[in-house]
Parts: sequence; structure tokens; C-alpha cells
Amino acid sequence: MARLRVVSGPNAGQTVDVEEEIVIGREDTDLAIDDKEMSRRHAVVRRHANRLQVEDLGSTNGTFVDGTRIAEPTLLGGGAEIKVGTTVLVVEGVLPVSDLSTEIAVPRNVTRLSPTIADKAPQRSAPAGPPAAPSAPPAAPSAPAAAPPAAPAPAAPVQPVGEFRPPERSRKQRGLASRSWVPVALSFGTVIVVAIALVIYFSQHS
Repeated sequence: MARLRVVSGPNAGQTVDVEEEIVIGREDTDLAIDDKEMSRRHAVVRRHANRLQVEDLGSTNGTFVDGTRIAEPTLLGGGAEIKVGTTVLVVEGVLPVSDLSTEIAVPRNVTRLSPTIADKAPQRSAPAGPPAAPSAPPAAPSAPAAAPPAAPAPAAPVQPVGEFRPPERSRKQRGLASRSWVPVALSFGTVIVVAIALVIYFSQHS
């Protein structure tokens, strides 16, 4: 149970439990203290989750937490000192200020479940599997599609080896060739005639 214990001032040694909230002041309050430096309604301390919270109620001399004057509601941990007037109160029954960041506040209407056996059992990490195979190297970029081959040029006609075809001659050339033997025959005939004449001549004069 959170509580406030008066450690100095007129009510030194008094302890009061904080169930919801407690107003501190000189008169007509939950915790009345005959302190001339305290306002009639000086400050209020209320429950805030698992902590306490103090708020100044516009007092003349102010409210201090651990030596610092507060201007807005301030969260209190176990061991915190509240100074109102000449009176100092200490917070008890809650975690100290150093543990404020480690505890998660639980709403009042939520029941905290006790840890199950499975939660208490130590968690075993799964055995490490075999090392993963190295990933395949990235595929090379595909080459651009090749252009279709050009159609082959038509081949020239091939003549058989050793075959000779004389060039075609015109009709006139063929006629001249057919009469080329005539001068030869005339020359040969002339020689024969001269030879016969010489034989006759010499036979008559011998």
C-alpha cells in the first residue's frame, strides 16, 4: 500500500495511506497540518497507476519534490520527498524513482496473470542448420537477337572441265571459210601445168 510518512514539521512521525487521493493543507483537508507556511489547501497526492502523483493547488509558497519546485503534476517514486511549507513527507510502498523506466504500468481493471510453467521454462534456441549454399551468380544479360542470315546469291553456271565450245560464227564467216581452198587449188594446178610444159619442152629438144 502506498503511503506518506511525515518526517519533519508539526506532524512528524504521522503516516497516512493513499488509497485514491489525499489533499494536504492547514484545514478542511484529508491531511491537516498546523503549518503556518502551508496554504489552506496546499497540494494533492493521488494514485497514478502503480505510482503516486503530486500536484500543487496554487499554494502561496509552492510545493517541492526532492528540492525542486513543481509547476505541474509530478510522478513520485518510493523515497521521493515532498516539501509543503516547513513539512517534509516521504513516499513509501512504491518502487523508487530509479525503477520508473523498468516497470510497465498495469491498469487497475486488468488482472495480472501469473507466469505459466511454459513461461518459466528456459527457452532453447533451435540448433543451427547446415550453412546455406552460396547463391548462384547473377545471370549474364541476354545478348541481342542476331539478324537473320542474308539469302545466298545465285551461283554462276559451271562448265565441265575440258569441254571447249568454239564461238559461234556468222553465216558470212562460214561462207568465206568454205571458199578459202580455191586459191590453194589454183596455185597447185598452175604448178602442175608448168611442170608438164617443162617436161614436153625438154623432151623435144633432147
